Amino acid sequence: MGIELVELSNLLEYQKEFITINDEEEYKRCTAKLNCKGIVLRDVIKGKDIKTKKQQVCKAGQLLVAEIDAKVGGYGIVPSELEGAIVSSHYFLFNVNEEKLNRLYLHYYLKTDDFFNQIKPQGTTNYASIRPRDVLKIKIPLPSLERQKEIVEKLERFFKNKELFDKQNENNAEILNKLRQSILQEAVRGKLVPQDPNDEPASVLLERIKEEKERLIKEGKIKKEKPLPPISEDEVPYEMPRGWEWVRLGEISAIVGGGTPKTNIKDYWENGDIPWLTPADLSNIKGKYISKGRRNITKLGLEKSSAQLMPKGTVLFSSRAPIGYTAIASNPLSTNQGFKSCIPYVMQMNEYIYYYLTYSAKKINEQASGTTFKEVSGSEVANFLLPLPPLREQKRIVEKVDQLMALCDELERNIEQSKKDSELLMQSVLQEVFKEA
Repeated sequence: MGIELVELSNLLEYQKEFITINDEEEYKRCTAKLNCKGIVLRDVIKGKDIKTKKQQVCKAGQLLVAEIDAKVGGYGIVPSELEGAIVSSHYFLFNVNEEKLNRLYLHYYLKTDDFFNQIKPQGTTNYASIRPRDVLKIKIPLPSLERQKEIVEKLERFFKNKELFDKQNENNAEILNKLRQSILQEAVRGKLVPQDPNDEPASVLLERIKEEKERLIKEGKIKKEKPLPPISEDEVPYEMPRGWEWVRLGEISAIVGGGTPKTNIKDYWENGDIPWLTPADLSNIKGKYISKGRRNITKLGLEKSSAQLMPKGTVLFSSRAPIGYTAIASNPLSTNQGFKSCIPYVMQMNEYIYYYLTYSAKKINEQASGTTFKEVSGSEVANFLLPLPPLREQKRIVEKVDQLMALCDELERNIEQSKKDSELLMQSVLQEVFKEA
């Protein structure tokens, strides 16, 4: 005979009590992490900075459910360290009747698919929410308190091992990120591939670039710009191999901004066939190249805005928060104003420039300024220092980095699979344990 399923209405009591926030006091605020990851500290804040002056106070051991985020696993048991923390009216608090229900038993059951699948939000997709009565209708298996305690002890042993396993995955991911950065560092310092004395030096490449710029200016394709300042010895961060040259990014490529056609004019957007990117479009791409974003613009939209059509091979660099996303355009496209993109005067340099900007992204982000949001200007991007190898050596560097990054990608896939396996194992263990409850 199976264990009886009991509605939470018989085990929980909905609490709806509010306090008035004092401007002079300091408050802990908590929030529900998504994907059943529990309740955590959101921040510690002065009362004067809390806009809504009516708030709820949490007690350790209560069930806290987010009105909207419950549909994506936004719920959990309030931990002891968040006793007295506050939440808004968009959260629901429930006291647990511990004469019937072990709160740790409930804590673990909240992680199961069986609990999650009983959440039935109402409303439109983005704002679908649940009410306290919906929570209280959820059913859980309820064995004796003694059996609940046994289940908790078994699961605590399992989760202790899972925590160690997950921590190792996190460590491996961190090590992998450091490995990627180390590869790029070796590459841009000339230590990743051997030098060839027969390579045409970068100084000759710079002469070719100078000639190309002069040709483009003469043909009216680019404007003549104020010369960039010479590079002083104090600016040079390290010594380069023979045949390399320190240059400013604006010396070897055109720095191009972007723009956004007016969103209320349909002719700028409807049936557009020009890929138009925002920094968010670069946030999750795999590999170096990108061909399209989530939106297209029309030729008219391009003409009526500061957006520009950039050629295949352009190095895209997000210059407005988030700063440092990089990619290479695999076809002509345009971007919004959150980019300062680089069009190399010798296009064969684009992959090396891409890797150098990828390597420098964190440092650039740290040095960026801004109050409302951080940003680097076009002139700042043009003044970036870049160690320029001979063109043939650039090709060898890119090939080697590609090879090593492919190996890193494989390691990353293994780590991600390991994380998924950990979650699948957890669900399997939870299902088995509660089935035997």
